[in-house]
Amino acid sequence: MSQIDDSESFVFHCPHCKEAINFSVEAYVSPVDQYDDYEEWEEDEREEDDRAWITYYDSMGKMELAIRNNIREMFVIDAIMENMQDLKDAIGDATEPSSLYFPVLDRGAKVLALKGYRQGLEKMSDVVTNSVGLQSHATEVEKHFSDMQLFQDIREAVRANPKCDQSDVKILVAEVDGRRVANLIQWLDRHGDIIRTREGRKIFLEIA
Repeated sequence: MSQIDDSESFVFHCPHCKEAINFSVEAYVSPVDQYDDYEEWEEDEREEDDRAWITYYDSMGKMELAIRNNIREMFVIDAIMENMQDLKDAIGDATEPSSLYFPVLDRGAKVLALKGYRQGLEKMSDVVTNSVGLQSHATEVEKHFSDMQLFQDIREAVRANPKCDQSDVKILVAEVDGRRVANLIQWLDRHGDIIRTREGRKIFLEIA
């Protein structure tokens, strides 16, 4: 692409006030023109993509560590949102849906739901919905909004029924999927919201 002479300018006369307005056009240099050949430009673009993915995997590791060790709430949330932004940058303008597994859209979103951080889930949903590369994960992210409500329902049910049998919780919260309820109870236990006590083959729950 040819360059525009940065000295080019012209005068525009406003049809209303008749005032003369000076315009100048700044020089435009095509990204390719900065390199000796197109292959060199392509190689640099690939290196930029690689750096974006390296950044994503670095912050993913920090997020996983924060979740696994149940580090204080705001640090965990910040780590999740940072990794979400890095994923957005890495996936870029992909033109095909990605089938890769992204922990931030699974465990990261689950923690946002557990913490009741709706704003974070909404931002994640917006990123996924508006990215061709991530659109195949939209349903996966949306389910965490209902998880957020179910987490709260479980807490309230256990608070109202201390020492209740875990197998009864699905009835207390009117959820037919017992495995889903059991999974969310494990998350609540792991993050210190609920205490599970085993007596024989039964597991009893109480608020931490």
